[in-house]
Amino acid sequence: SADGTLVYRYFFAAAARFDTANPTITWTQIQQAWQQESHGNEHNNDASVADASSAFPFTQTAILSDTLPALTQLLGNPGPHVQLLPTVEDLRILSRGEIPTLILLPFDQLEPRFSVLAIDGQTPIENAHYFDA
Repeated sequence: SADGTLVYRYFFAAAARFDTANPTITWTQIQQAWQQESHGNEHNNDASVADASSAFPFTQTAILSDTLPALTQLLGNPGPHVQLLPTVEDLRILSRGEIPTLILLPFDQLEPRFSVLAIDGQTPIENAHYFDA
């Protein structure tokens, strides 16, 4: 609301296709994936990335179109590799394609064909999550 009172809260999850080999990511990698003009192994050159021995596996990021305002508030303006799709089914189809895709979607819209990624070792399905954003 205009006075800064919390009106609604989303819990987003980072996800990928179900057969993702290493379902972990850092918050820094999510921020970079959202804003960068290019994706790929350059993410591993960041000293704040927890495990620099593993390559950043995603080439693009995809979200539901109607979540763009909330994610823009959280992450800033998206880069050109962020795909906006109308339905969760469209996200699933895109994730099954040849381009490795990071999916950011509301937790309540996850489905079994996605693998939830741990962000800095935490997942939204654990009771001990510590998400500040």
